[in-house]
Order: sequence, then structure tokens, then C-alpha cells
Amino acid sequence: MKQVQRPDRLKLADHVILARSGADVLFSSDVILKFPDCSPRCAELALSIRKGLTRAEIEAAAAEDSECAEMVHALTRLGFVVPEETNPWNGEPFAANFSYFAGIGLDPRAAQGALLDAHVVILGVGGTGTVVLQHLVGAGVGRFTLIDPDVVETKNLNRQFTFAKCDVGRAKVDAAADYVHTRLPDARVETRSYSVDRANNLEDLELSLPIAFFVNTADHPACEVLEAVAEYCGSRNVPFLGGGCGFLDGRYGPLVPPGGAPDYLRLQRLARARAAALGAVEEPLQPVSFAPLNTILGALMARDIIEYLAGGVPFSLGHSVWIDLRQTAISRTPACAEGED
Repeated sequence: MKQVQRPDRLKLADHVILARSGADVLFSSDVILKFPDCSPRCAELALSIRKGLTRAEIEAAAAEDSECAEMVHALTRLGFVVPEETNPWNGEPFAANFSYFAGIGLDPRAAQGALLDAHVVILGVGGTGTVVLQHLVGAGVGRFTLIDPDVVETKNLNRQFTFAKCDVGRAKVDAAADYVHTRLPDARVETRSYSVDRANNLEDLELSLPIAFFVNTADHPACEVLEAVAEYCGSRNVPFLGGGCGFLDGRYGPLVPPGGAPDYLRLQRLARARAAALGAVEEPLQPVSFAPLNTILGALMARDIIEYLAGGVPFSLGHSVWIDLRQTAISRTPACAEGED
């Protein structure tokens, strides 16, 4: 993870709420940090950190008072104190990303800048792919190549929310490109309305921009497309992530970084051979799609893609992630565990 530098001024992270109840001071986010019967000096320090202090001022206050030192230590340990920086994207739809990246320990300027410059290829602009697209557009990614052979059908509208009724009959990639431009008018979007069923189809993919990330949400023929994407990305040193839905469960990952394609392909082919030996039917096409499952899967994939492009360590890096709607559970398994004992 690319950590932020040590700036001169620090402040309370935007996602942390500071409140006082009598003499108690509370810092609230996903967890609540409570300092009961807080001294006036310690309470004043909390208010000052919320507004912003130099690192030297915070360290001096901690050195002079043990209660202040305890507060500073706890706030630092939880990541509640972050660099004080001006958000250059205030007023933009993705401005909140700045606070999020700062809160998870990334350099927010570099993280958002990487997203703005990224070119993402999405293969499969359907139930899952459109959700991924929506979140990447919301995060500020402004360069896309969209690949899908299908046209919008009325039955798609229950889960593919980038499309409207007026798009029925249009190529999905064209309708999706229009969606991108309604949100990001300056975005660069290339479209390819064809089916990928072998590596040669991707080898013929001529793009005007280097690829920062490849997303595979094509649902058929799944195994053949999966291998084609891995071979293509492996030959170009491009990171990639794939995923898809069943009836009541979904799966995505592992996110494969540059250089990881050979091991990924080896494990996938081993797992495929073992499944075949057990009599598994290859490439069943699930005829029923439940919109919330597509949304959950696509949103989780998008989160990992965004964090990877921003310089973080995503949940699915080196892992397969499973979503089980029967038990409302999410679990992950190391990728190597799927193919090897």
C-alpha cells in the first residue's frame, strides 16, 4: 500500500464524528472511542485536532499530559488522524473519494489521480458488468473500453440499471457509453460489439490507450473466455479480475496482478480438470438472474478494482471471494487452495 507522506499538519479524518457528553469525549466511526471524564486540556486537544494542528503541536501536547498521550495514541492506532490537505476535486461527483483514501491510509491526491488517468477494459456489459461500470464512473475513472456482443432487451432492465426502456434494441456497448458520457462528459470510451470466445478475438483488440485494468464479467462461454482473458493480460502484463453469478451465490477473484497470469492459468486448468473428473458439467449458463446478487457482486468487484488502482491492497488480491445469499455471507479462499491440496 502506498502510504501518505508525513505532512506538517494533521486533522481528524472526515469519517470520524467528534461529540461531547458532559465530561466525556467520543470519537465515532465504525467503532466508538470513548474517553470518560476527560480533562479540559484533553477535551481542548480533541477540538483542536478536529480543526487541524501541526504534528509538532500534537506531539508536544502528548508529551506534557499522559491523558492527551493516550488519546493521541488511540486516534493514531485507529487511523482517525490524517494529513490535512485541500481536496482539489471539491464539487466533483467523486470528491468524497479523497476523504475515503485519506482515511484508509493512502495518498488521496495520488490515488484519485491514478483513477482519473486509468483506462479500464470491461468485457461483458450485463448484470454484473454494468454495476462495475457505474461504480468506476462514480469513482472518476474516465477511460473505458466496453466489449459485449448483445443488444439491450426488456428483460435486462430488472438489473442492468445503466439502460432505460428507450435503449431496448440498441447495442449494449453503445447504450453504456452514453451512460458514461451523461456522468463524465469528457470521458474517453471505445466500444467493441463482438463476442469473445477464443484468445484470438482479444489479440485482435486494438486500443488507443494502455490498459490499467481488465475486468471480465462475460458469462458465456465462461471457461474459454476466462482463459482467453488470462492469456491476453498475461502477455501484456495487465492486472485483471473476473466474476459471475449463479442462482443464489456469486464469485469473483482472484484479482491477478501483473505477472500472475501463468500461475492463475495453471491453477484454473487444474481445478477444471478435477471438476471434469468428478463429472461436473462445464459452462452451465444460469437462466435466472436476481438483481440484488448482481449488485452486490458488481459493487464488491468495483471496490477492489478502485482500491487496486488507487494503490491499496484489495480484498480479492490472491483470493477468490464467495457471496452466499442463502446465509447472507461473504467468504474468501486463497487462490492456491482451489487447485492444490
